[in-house]
Amino acid sequence: MSLTAFAVTTLLLSSCTIGYNDDWNFSSGVKNVQLESPKAEDVTFTMNVEGTAIKVEWPVVLGARGYEFSLYNIDDPENPVVVGEENRFIDGCSTECTVEEDTNYKVTIKALGNTNDNNKDAETATEVNYSTLVPSAGTIPSGSDIAQYFIDNPITSQDGEVAYDLEAGGEYTMSNIVDLGLQKVTIRGNKMNHSKVTFGKDARFVTQAGLKIKFIDFECNAVEKGS
Repeated sequence: MSLTAFAVTTLLLSSCTIGYNDDWNFSSGVKNVQLESPKAEDVTFTMNVEGTAIKVEWPVVLGARGYEFSLYNIDDPENPVVVGEENRFIDGCSTECTVEEDTNYKVTIKALGNTNDNNKDAETATEVNYSTLVPSAGTIPSGSDIAQYFIDNPITSQDGEVAYDLEAGGEYTMSNIVDLGLQKVTIRGNKMNHSKVTFGKDARFVTQAGLKIKFIDFECNAVEKGS
């Protein structure tokens, strides 16, 4: 490298260093306004590979100094339970939260004002629901014979796992074999208000791909030994 080139390089590096150390603050140009929280439709959720945490992201609100974030378990919608720290301050537009399977959640995000620009907090927080439940392929009405339901509504082959819901507190019978074939299936009631299924003597599930049964109480007195 020539002496001239070395001098030019040194000057450029020095210029960058001086610029980095300057007392410089970014301004969005948004001032003297009442802020609004991010729109619900712009909030996204990404589950990690292990299925144990989600990343929640939202677009920047210009003029905000940060956001107030809360996560709630809403399996019982009338009695939400805060998960982690309520009204946590987030200096950015994303956060990660530990979650559990088969659980309904709600997040709230509120844009916070910036006193330097005379911007006021958003009046309300945005609320967005998120569920870790396997998506439902259908709800079996209370009072149904589950075996007959699947005769009338055959399972169609799909990639991955599918779920069928029983109504909260619903009562069901199952008179015969339910053959789930090669489809991985979850049959579930409601976590807070279990469904009840009364088995007939010939009732049983048959599967070649795997079956999960959740939040259901079974009455099996009629089932023959070894069935």
